[in-house]
Amino acid sequence: MGYLKDEKVRKILFVGTCLMIIFFALYNIDSLWKLAQYLIGVIFPFILGGAIAFLLNVPMRQLEKRLFRNRKKYPGSKWQTLRRVISLIVTLILALAIVGLITYLVLPKLTDTITQLVKQIPSGVKNVSNWAKTTFKDYPYILNPIMDFTENWQDLLEKGVNLIKKYINNILSGSIDAVSGIISGFITFIIGLVFSIYVLSIKEKLGEQAKKIIYAMLKKDKADVLLEVAGMTHRTFSHFIAGQCLEACIIFGLFIITLNIFDIPYALLISIIIAVLSLIPIVGSFTGCAIGALLILIANPVKAIVFVVLFIVVIQIEANVIYPHVVGNQVGLPGIWVLASVTIGGNLFGIVGMLVFIPLVSVLYSLFRTFIYKRLNAKNITIKTVQPWEIEDDDDMDYDPAEKYKKAVMIESKTDNKKKK
Repeated sequence: MGYLKDEKVRKILFVGTCLMIIFFALYNIDSLWKLAQYLIGVIFPFILGGAIAFLLNVPMRQLEKRLFRNRKKYPGSKWQTLRRVISLIVTLILALAIVGLITYLVLPKLTDTITQLVKQIPSGVKNVSNWAKTTFKDYPYILNPIMDFTENWQDLLEKGVNLIKKYINNILSGSIDAVSGIISGFITFIIGLVFSIYVLSIKEKLGEQAKKIIYAMLKKDKADVLLEVAGMTHRTFSHFIAGQCLEACIIFGLFIITLNIFDIPYALLISIIIAVLSLIPIVGSFTGCAIGALLILIANPVKAIVFVVLFIVVIQIEANVIYPHVVGNQVGLPGIWVLASVTIGGNLFGIVGMLVFIPLVSVLYSLFRTFIYKRLNAKNITIKTVQPWEIEDDDDMDYDPAEKYKKAVMIESKTDNKKKK
């Protein structure tokens, strides 16, 4: 067994073992995926509880900082425990109140809106048809699709009703499975909520135990790096959640005021829908705009166009003026990467992927940026971007690409700069 002491032999064995594991995983990918789904299903209540605890910890931490701030006046563990209990109870009450308020405001309004829309569909379709004939009479490529829709709306409505009936019949036919699924989901939520309360009540102790395990299992330098990454991840996700919630409140305020000023129908309902959907970055607000425009279109096509214009103006003001000053760059991620994160996360895991991928990619982006800057500093290289108008145009087309690249980014060595000085 002496050959195992050879560094090259150990590397070859390690690489070979990794390749065998990868081959086995790829060859049995279906079985492993089913096993992963089963294991996730088993521990899902605890995953849900961890997510709830993380969300509730954001406001709870702020409350704890402000309760009994004068520790000299309130010494001992008694006040610390009281502060924790009060903060946890207030946070739970606030969360339940927000969910209940949104449900109370949205469900009755949504029911009334659907009832009114059903009654207004015939007259609304007629109004849309007359308005389109008047507005787009010189633009047949726009008028024709609208007229096709207005002429065939009864067929479309009948298909929609039949689809809903079919869906309801499927639910009723499998009522036992449906009821058991509802009960199972409710029990899962209760278990997750109880677990989140337990986690929040002893979060410092759990963090201390996790650190002990990490330092016991890893070398100190690697444990330090792991904890640094974990801290960065926690801060990024917390800032992202706080920023999105604050942005949703700002958007709700802006839209409820603007839509009421311009007398847009269903102002409260549409403002709540846009605010809630804005929690999903980029695509959420525009989805709310599409829903709002569709609701208004039946009642008043002109007001629907006004609403879309107002939406674009309000979103631009909020994104470029208010959000950077009030919320700031919470995740430190360029816009192009935010769009990529939303797209990839949505395609892979739906709405949850959209919400999780932005802070996750932000952490990876920060780690990769830190790694790159360390490498550049180790090579004593500074790179400065130069604007196109600062580069002198060469009449001679026969140029060295490397020299042109140096002109574009101004690659300079720090040691060379010291020599120049």
